[in-house]
Amino acid sequence: MMPADPAPAPVLLDDWFRAAAARHPDSVALRVNSGTWTYAELDHLALSWARALLRDGARPRRVGLLSGKGLELYAGFLAALYAGAAAVPLSPETPPERNAAVVAAAGVDALIVGAAGGRPPAGAPGAVPPSSILPPLGATASRS
Repeated sequence: MMPADPAPAPVLLDDWFRAAAARHPDSVALRVNSGTWTYAELDHLALSWARALLRDGARPRRVGLLSGKGLELYAGFLAALYAGAAAVPLSPETPPERNAAVVAAAGVDALIVGAAGGRPPAGAPGAVPPSSILPPLGATASRS
């Protein structure tokens, strides 16, 4: 009996996105509110944030994303994946005590805080605010 062909390796979300960015760099990847971002712009932003997450030489295992549903959430999600971490979404509309409980239960060891994210929950690791990683987000936005 012949052994079965091994199953192909799964394509991870960040690999899929990078492949799409390579094939279609100038195509729109994200539309949020009145802004649009190309694959190249979103990839560049996420890579920059991933480098910031890895800056101290330690790879975070879980990255909290304290942001509304906007560019910072989507770029932060990709940044966490690019850094080899799991993304843990946190809502600025959720009571801080609940976000603190999620941070503790998930073992969040890095945090990206969006402009609408508010204050990091008590007990959260040091935040990595997007504005300290790259120029203000408006500088990377496409004109729609």
